[in-house]
Amino acid sequence: MRRSRISYLEVRPSGFYFRFQIPSPFRLIAGRSCIRVCLRTRDRATARERIAPVLPHVYSLQRLFRKDHKMTPDEYQRALRFAIGRIVETLEAWECPWAETQDRNRLPQALEMRLFEEAFGAASDVASTLRLDADIRPFLCESEAEFAQRLLANSRGCDLAKAVLAALGIEGSEDSPLFKELSLRMAKLQIEIHHVMRGRSDGDHSARDSLVSYYRRAGLAPNKEAAAASTPALGEAWKEFSSEKMEGPRPAWSEKNARTQAATFAEFQEIVGEMRVAEISRSVMLMYRNSVARLPSNRQKKYPGKSIAELLTMDIPAAQLPAARTIDEKLIRIGAFLKWCRDIKGWLATDPLRGVHVEHDSKSYAPFNQEDLRRLLNSSDYEQHKHSRLWRYWIPLIALYTGARQTEIAQLLVRNVIQEDGVWIFAITDEASDGQKVKTSAGVRKVPVSSKLKALGFLDYVAHLRARGETRLFPDLKKGRDGWGHYVSRWFGEEYKPRVGIEPDPTGQRKVFHSFRHTAITTALSSGQPIAHIQQVFGHEKSLLGESATYMHAFPVAQLVPVIEALDYGLDHSAYKDAWRKYAEQWQFHSEPESCKRAA
Repeated sequence: MRRSRISYLEVRPSGFYFRFQIPSPFRLIAGRSCIRVCLRTRDRATARERIAPVLPHVYSLQRLFRKDHKMTPDEYQRALRFAIGRIVETLEAWECPWAETQDRNRLPQALEMRLFEEAFGAASDVASTLRLDADIRPFLCESEAEFAQRLLANSRGCDLAKAVLAALGIEGSEDSPLFKELSLRMAKLQIEIHHVMRGRSDGDHSARDSLVSYYRRAGLAPNKEAAAASTPALGEAWKEFSSEKMEGPRPAWSEKNARTQAATFAEFQEIVGEMRVAEISRSVMLMYRNSVARLPSNRQKKYPGKSIAELLTMDIPAAQLPAARTIDEKLIRIGAFLKWCRDIKGWLATDPLRGVHVEHDSKSYAPFNQEDLRRLLNSSDYEQHKHSRLWRYWIPLIALYTGARQTEIAQLLVRNVIQEDGVWIFAITDEASDGQKVKTSAGVRKVPVSSKLKALGFLDYVAHLRARGETRLFPDLKKGRDGWGHYVSRWFGEEYKPRVGIEPDPTGQRKVFHSFRHTAITTALSSGQPIAHIQQVFGHEKSLLGESATYMHAFPVAQLVPVIEALDYGLDHSAYKDAWRKYAEQWQFHSEPESCKRAA
């Protein structure tokens, strides 16, 4: 009997590879044309064995790609607006790169290629199929209708239609009449693009008007009044947008982020006034950016009762004006809303924030140096047992010897400290029912407990909590407005750090609680541990592992112990070994004690 051949195996001189070709409509979403992974064997039987667990998922993907989806008229119109709008806004933003080659015959073709790359992303494999290459240039002498039909037959319009639908996340059957109509419109669009590029290569920059004219003839660029009548008011659109972000079992926004987003939009709406979504233009966004730059930080506290209109007429001291980074963060928040209005709802044809930004220096936090660590962990609070809260004793130590984020530590439960395969670990999770969350999906992880923490009696402390029936790892820490890390941040930044004398880095980088994480990661990297192990311990995406990361599962916790044990800073903790017992006796806590309802 003839043995079946597995089409996903690829033979190379170095051995067998798993190879899965991604269908062209989905390449823009995937960011690649295929998935290729080395199987590290030259033996066919071994290779087949290694890809066997993956095949069910591959077959599921193939069924998804073959699924017959019918486009709706709304999706058809949205795809047209998206494609032509992107082309128009890209043309408007170009700085005339027309003299890049001396070959006058190749210049229009080069410009078309670049236009598609800039309008639809740097997807050269897609853009290369959309060029008006030499094989179809003879058709240009024919009528537009006949040329469009030939262009469609050559799949040019079809390729662009599929690329646009993929970019929008719309799945449409190629047999659908609306898909065929979209392909034909895309083919005609390419004719217009060729006319614009030919004119520009000859120095006629007014040729762009023909595309804009086509855009209007297609009924996709309504006048301002019509647009205003067909799109919702800003407030209504924001309500729908924010509702989407807060829906579901795992909302995209935390409570803190939702408050920040709402405050930013309220300020935005007060500045730009009452208008409908389609009335938002680039000039409106420039006005918004410039207005925000003239408003004082914390204006509600510094200028109570003053409206934005009044503040904009005042001469605000420069020291009170917001930093460039703050302005840019507000633009990013509003930009996400406008992108949703354009790409998801189809209410905007172009991006009104294109080119509207603020340059600023992105300064990271600095790690603690040896003197900083001595000040922090050999202070009188530690060595003379002066902590007023039990959590203030443990949390900096855990941060230093795990590199975990502030909130990840503060939200830990007693049941998150467990033994697995003989190794004690912190199980950092995002169990929403317990109010736990992580920054990214990689943040859900298992971190070994350092021998330094064990020497300080940490496991005895956990056993003590279990015996008392406590649920939280820090029962005397209460949740603040911004989550479990709220009071940790306030205490460390406003009280403890200034009191022990931690100064900024000489380069101007700040030192904050997050510097514990920077310190731990820097120390681990300098220890020569495997980068994949380091990324898993600290909850980083495996970005340096390429396609292999797709098929890599978590390493056993025993393999991660050396990363944690490498976090040795030469500190002497002997003066406060088992000091937690004194605090535990002082604070007779259980669940939400009355005595702990004082200031945290």
